[in-house]
This record gives sequence, C-alpha cells and structure tokens, in this order.
Amino acid sequence: MKKTLLLSTLVLLSTQVIAAENREWISYKKLVETVYLDKFYAAPAAARDKVLVVPVVHPVNKAIKESDVVFTVDKQVMAVNKSGQMDFVFNPQWVADGTMIYINQPKGEKMGMGMEMLARLPDGTQWNYATLMGSVKQANELIKTAAGALSLFAPKIKVVTLKFAKPAQLTIQGKAGVLKLASDAKGEIVLKPEEGLMQENPLMVLSERPTVASLD
Repeated sequence: MKKTLLLSTLVLLSTQVIAAENREWISYKKLVETVYLDKFYAAPAAARDKVLVVPVVHPVNKAIKESDVVFTVDKQVMAVNKSGQMDFVFNPQWVADGTMIYINQPKGEKMGMGMEMLARLPDGTQWNYATLMGSVKQANELIKTAAGALSLFAPKIKVVTLKFAKPAQLTIQGKAGVLKLASDAKGEIVLKPEEGLMQENPLMVLSERPTVASLD
C-alpha cells in the first residue's frame, strides 16, 4: 500500500524533552493503535503469514532524512530506513505496560506517521508463486476485517511491487512456458496475481533478492 494512502492515517506527534538527544515520543500502545497493528496482530497467525504491517514515519522538517530518525523502546532500537519504514518489533507486554518510545530528535520536530503493508518475502531467491502472490488476497482480507463496515471505502491491494538495489531479472517457470521479467528504471518489478498461476503455483526464480515487496 502506498504511503500516500496509509489507510487515511496521518498524525503529527511530538512530546516533552527528557534528554538532549533522546526524548519521550509517544507510548508504544498509542503507536500500535494508531497504525492498526493491534488489529493486525489480533488476526490468527495463518491469516497474516504472507503479510507484514510496518509503521512509516516522515519528518515534517524536510531537512531531516528518514534514516536519521531512530526510536528506542526498552533498550530495543527500532531504526528507520530511507523510505520511512520502521524496523518494528511487536511486544504485547509493552502495550500492556504503557511503555514509552524514545526518539533521537529534539523537541518541536514532528513526524507524519502511517502504516504500510508489505508482502512477506520467503527466504532465498526461489519460491513458489502462491507463496508470494497469495499476499494480495490475504492483505485485502485483513483490510476488510480491520475496516469493518467501512471496508467498501478502504483501499484495495492489486499488485506486489518487488524493489531491488540493482538491476534484476525474474523468471516464472509455468506450464505454458517461461515468463521472463526485468526490473524497470526505478529498480522495480510489478506483479499482478494471475488466477491460473495461483492454481498452478510454478517456481519463481530471481537473479537478486528484493530489498522489499510492497503491496500497492
């Protein structure tokens, strides 16, 4: 899901300084509830085994890079990559205890915050088609569950976008022949689930391991 959608979640958050370089931000519980992680982890494990949900933050101050932001919870570091995705750790005890999240940015620096759904990448560079592409159906079912009566207005996931650090090729070895795809100028391969391939479940072989698989 693109960060511009983020299930219509955008909040600006800041809190009081307790140290020059490490201050309280918000409670871990509030983060989890704001980006619907409570609903995601409430789903049975089998209903979310192909999908990841991660918080995404973007500094309002454009002079601050996303990767400059670091969060700490109970000595556990949750770094942020250049796309704003947080290296999130889920801990129900932190929710129950009201544990605080600390941020390495000074008072007054605000963060736009939302969430992003990702396909869970299997290990290695070879896996069966449905293992990856089944994430699209699963993500839409999770969105429907989370949105409830408003699910008709919720965004619908349609494709998996594989993103690579360098040019890459993907081969799908189907019964009807071999399909070969190459990453585009942005270093991406966009895949829309095909029912025939979902049933056949052929092997997918990649020349490079993707850095991430976005659900868009």
